[in-house]
Amino acid sequence: MFEMIDTDMYFGRHVTSIKERFDLAGEGERNTKITRTTDFKVKGRAGIFKSLMVWVGLKSVHHYVFRIGADRESTVCLNACKKKS
Repeated sequence: MFEMIDTDMYFGRHVTSIKERFDLAGEGERNTKITRTTDFKVKGRAGIFKSLMVWVGLKSVHHYVFRIGADRESTVCLNACKKKS
C-alpha cells in the first residue's frame, strides 16, 4: 500500500488523500498480473468534477509509468536474447 504524503501534481491542492494498492498474481510460469487499485478523496466544492479531473490525471500518470516499464522489460528481453545467440 502506498499513500500520498505530498505532491506537486497540478491537482494536488484539491486532493486530501491518495492510496494505492498493487496486487500481484502469478499467471503461468513466466507471467505476473498486476492489479492496481487507487482510492482518493477530494476536498471543497464541485467534488464530482474534481474527482473526474483527478481520475484523468492519475490515469495519464499511470499510463506513462506502465508504458516505461513495458519498454524497459522489452529492452531487457531483447538484450538478454542477443547475448544468448
